[in-house]
Amino acid sequence: MVTYNQTGQDNGSGVDDALFLTMYGGEVLASYNAANIMEKYHIVNTYASGKSFTFPKIGRGTAQYWDGSTELTGLNIDSSEVEIFINDLLYHDLYIREIDELRDHVSKRQEFAKQQGEAIAIQNDQGVLRMGVLASRAASTLTGLEGGTEITDADSDTNGASLAASIYTAATAMDDKYVPASDRTAFVKPLQYHLLSQTTDVINKDWDGQGSYARGLVHAVADINIQKTTNLPQANDTANTAIPANQRANFANTTALIMRPTAVRTCKLMGMKTEMDYKTEHQATHLVAKMLSGIGVNRPEEAASIKTA
Repeated sequence: MVTYNQTGQDNGSGVDDALFLTMYGGEVLASYNAANIMEKYHIVNTYASGKSFTFPKIGRGTAQYWDGSTELTGLNIDSSEVEIFINDLLYHDLYIREIDELRDHVSKRQEFAKQQGEAIAIQNDQGVLRMGVLASRAASTLTGLEGGTEITDADSDTNGASLAASIYTAATAMDDKYVPASDRTAFVKPLQYHLLSQTTDVINKDWDGQGSYARGLVHAVADINIQKTTNLPQANDTANTAIPANQRANFANTTALIMRPTAVRTCKLMGMKTEMDYKTEHQATHLVAKMLSGIGVNRPEEAASIKTA
């Protein structure tokens, strides 16, 4: 009797595809990490359970002069809270028929894993960027603190110099709101990024510009890092039921988003996870990549957006 070497079994026992699942899951996660941009640009908290999470929000105090003749009875600093709700499950699933795998001369599972990971990463990045734009539109929920900043620049989508000037305007607005100068990032679409890289004022090294016309690179404007992304929202998503309700708005005129990491917060109940199961009734393997999280505005004063109208 022939003994088969079951390469998919874990330590020689159990289901035949246990180790295949581990490899597939690793490929999906690697693809997600490679495609994800926004994870490092905002706050991410991970929890084991819960439907919503609240975080304290502390206001700004105002100092006074004391003439020595009155009792110090205490001054007030207002406080409030931010609540982040968990969204529905973000997922991508597909079926691979066994007969198709057998007849195909090359395995496509690695490419499927790549596409699933990228699909989750893109949707998650879009959600964070939508929330960043909404933060720039939000009013302060706390006395003594400011809301977000919206800047209208009619040709910011076609004129690199004009866009750069508006980024300076955003920097000034943030400075006026006591927003820390560190870790500010501007997110722009590829077209606007390349317009900036062709703007002499931005990359001129005699003016301490940082970038390269030859390589199409631009690093900073007004000490704000420039990040190119295809996921900046530029559609009217007011009635888009394919995204969470708290992300639905009209983003059609958006040119750029400037924010610090504390402007937006994500609460995760489940990070990137994969499942694989062979379905006898379909004669196919069901592959699922999924994530469960919620995204919300944290500090609107630390977000600014530039729009054409």
